[in-house]
Amino acid sequence: ATSVIDAANPRAIAVLPFQNEGSDKNTDFLRLALPDEIANALSYVPSFSIRPFATTSKYNGPNLDLEQAGREMGVNSIVTGHYLTEGNQLEVTMEAVDVANNRSVWRDTISVPTSDRIAMREQVTARVRQGLVPVLGGSSASKEVGTGPKSEEAYDLYLRSIAIPHDVGPNKDAIAMLERAAGIDPSYAPAWEALGLRYYYDAAYGGGGEQMSRRSDSAFERALALDPNLNVAAGQLITSNVERGELFKAYSAAQTFVKRRPESASAHFTLGFVLRYAGLLNDAARECDTALKLDRGNYQFRSCSWAFIQLGQPQKAMEFVRLDAGSEWAARQTAFILMGQGKLVEARQTIQRTSDAPLM
Repeated sequence: ATSVIDAANPRAIAVLPFQNEGSDKNTDFLRLALPDEIANALSYVPSFSIRPFATTSKYNGPNLDLEQAGREMGVNSIVTGHYLTEGNQLEVTMEAVDVANNRSVWRDTISVPTSDRIAMREQVTARVRQGLVPVLGGSSASKEVGTGPKSEEAYDLYLRSIAIPHDVGPNKDAIAMLERAAGIDPSYAPAWEALGLRYYYDAAYGGGGEQMSRRSDSAFERALALDPNLNVAAGQLITSNVERGELFKAYSAAQTFVKRRPESASAHFTLGFVLRYAGLLNDAARECDTALKLDRGNYQFRSCSWAFIQLGQPQKAMEFVRLDAGSEWAARQTAFILMGQGKLVEARQTIQRTSDAPLM
């Protein structure tokens, strides 16, 4: 029998990109959109810890070693799948693998009209809640949680936006799609959360500045008003308050966030972020370590490296920089760490790997 695991010892689950087994390239966006919906459905089970998209999206090849991927991400279970469009039908197969024993523990297939994305979502989430959740040791949630999409066109735009990169140019395209989606169907919380994140990236890296930062906040507030369980929106609102200097407000919200979701890596990261800005570096470092233990590969925790730089622990700082290896941000941060160690030649070599973008 499956034993139910309590919130203090969460079951760690990764949902990987799906494989498109057909020749229709126009449905490629579903490779990321389908796992996103499955991860969303699983995230409402309190005893589950779901690896975020930032961690899982790099595991996208057809012949993955699931055991190794599971070890690298520190998860007990991996959900994978594939889909095929034939005529006007879309067939989706989902499978869950127990990583330790390398065996399939659940498999299910749905078939829906290709044009009916809302029916696709309803069937996927229903099978996940009724079939997959109990198998993975959660209590089956039969009632609808969160908000559902009401417009086929808006939902299609939302799904397509998921696969768009966060670099400055493409991010602006995603903003346009999500603004349209939220305009058509303003009651669908995930679209507001996704829009808030896109605005935030534009404010921080795309020159959007204060105006985009304000828009980001109001999109997250709108998302949370519709669905208080959206962790990304909750965490981002708190970090935004910190960056504005509203430390007391942010600290109390971050403490509440950790109390509400003690198993959430992003809740601990968020509290660590607040503590770092407050100058409580040892406390910040402890929260960062907890976040990393709960979610070993999440590049979004990279800024924890600042706490360890300020504590004079360059090796530890590099552990967090390596979460985002290969990025311009990582090259810049590595140069800071090397300068702190007096290694100027190596720092100069590293900084040359960043572009000439003014921010860098």
